[in-house]
Amino acid sequence: MASSPTWNSTLASLNRKRIGRRHRASYRVNGPASWSLLAFVVVAITFAVVPSENKYPGALVGAFVFFLVQWILPACRPVSGKLICPWNWALLVFFLQLVLLPLSVLASGPSLGVLPFLPSDRAINLATVIDAAAFIAFCVSYQFFVRRSGTDGQPKRYFKRSQRMELSYMALYGVIGLVGFFLAFGDLNKMAEYFSDPAGYLSRFAEVQDRLGLAAGLFLRPFLGTCVVMVWCFWLQRSNARKTTILTSAVTILAIVAVCFSNATFNYNRGSVIVPLIAMLAVILSNRNRVGRRTIFSAGAIVSLVLLVAPFYGAYRSSTFTGQEILRDASVRSVLTDKVELTEMFQVYGGAPQFLGFFLEMDNWGATPQWGKVSGSSALAPLPVLGKPFRDSTGTAIYNRLIYGMLDVQDQIAPFQGEAFLDFHLPGLVGAFALLGWLTFKLQTAFAGSLSFFETFVWQYFSVWICFLIFGSLSVVSQICIYFCWPFYLYFFCRRLRPRWIGYKSRGSEVTNANPSQHKYLRSIA
Repeated sequence: MASSPTWNSTLASLNRKRIGRRHRASYRVNGPASWSLLAFVVVAITFAVVPSENKYPGALVGAFVFFLVQWILPACRPVSGKLICPWNWALLVFFLQLVLLPLSVLASGPSLGVLPFLPSDRAINLATVIDAAAFIAFCVSYQFFVRRSGTDGQPKRYFKRSQRMELSYMALYGVIGLVGFFLAFGDLNKMAEYFSDPAGYLSRFAEVQDRLGLAAGLFLRPFLGTCVVMVWCFWLQRSNARKTTILTSAVTILAIVAVCFSNATFNYNRGSVIVPLIAMLAVILSNRNRVGRRTIFSAGAIVSLVLLVAPFYGAYRSSTFTGQEILRDASVRSVLTDKVELTEMFQVYGGAPQFLGFFLEMDNWGATPQWGKVSGSSALAPLPVLGKPFRDSTGTAIYNRLIYGMLDVQDQIAPFQGEAFLDFHLPGLVGAFALLGWLTFKLQTAFAGSLSFFETFVWQYFSVWICFLIFGSLSVVSQICIYFCWPFYLYFFCRRLRPRWIGYKSRGSEVTNANPSQHKYLRSIA
């Protein structure tokens, strides 16, 4: 039945009105925008009531910019249905930088940490403004690429379900990882010494750290933790009538403990333990219907416990006490507990604005641009042997030299904003975080199109470390990519050349129901 021109005109008019209402609705203060507005109100109230010496107007700027972006850029709001995903993780880190850390500075004052003195109030305020400028560049870039791709921030799945990964492939990872542990420790006694006497182990490690076996062990050990994750993902994905929720929870807890143990052997680095656990939580929360609530609660409880213990583990690592002394002597436990000052640790490890302010103010606000020398050195310094000439000119080396006046100690991480600012001033900062926004978009798209639980883990793992650049140094991310990610590089190499090993039917089986432009785009993120 043909429709009349009048009826077609009416339908077109109604459709335009509906689209216009939907467009206007995206700018209403609801959902995420209302929560960010509430956060701004809390910061404003705190600013009004704190003593005059703690009044930093930059905190208001940071909180207001965070709210403004959530209000104006709909694609930059949290992804619904995925509590932990690359984009939501990036938003969380920026929320810490722009809202919670400045709020902590307002309420408790800026912590000194290891700084010889605090920077000026002007430097602290400008540091928060620089963080806000980085956030704007990051979100504008992300919004642009989301709109350009037509995915509206939540890419659709165009992939076939993969088959299960071959057990022999997972066993290969386990064997490689065990070889790495043998090269690094040699026997179980040395591994026990690693956990029971950190001071003694580190002193002996400094004498032999140039051994080839230790270097090889550093590259190979991550394979063992990755093997545990592969087996765990294999268990979660398999269909079995005997796979009860209680058994799934027990397997998940066992996997988390095994991952913690295998990743706690990298010179007491807490990030190497915590980041895989966050990625495992992303797997669980992205597949809630498959794992059950009991598994979600048990995994969340174990990860929360690890996060609570992490500050005390750091105090134990930097002390001269042994594990036996801590277990037997209550006074030793009291000494370690007194070393943990949560507000100071939150500001130091979160990268509060006074640390960026100190870095830039002491270096004269980039009066002499380095034209890429700082960022380039930070990216290349972690390379074995080849990176040695660059290690004195990294952002972290400059930052520690400003703090301690010497190069012998480099235990503080320079903020990436400072590295980009020293190289190219404000345009360098904007360009660097626009590039970071594009990387986050690619990771979010890949995460949404994951073919398996393990790929969900991989993309979230990469995302957490990439988002470390929001408050940490490029040298840390470069180090992770050079030493820790070989299990994932091998996985994607096999995905290209030997797809059946990791559960693909063929090289061309991963994309379906997509037009030619979508084929090209999806190939670009694979």
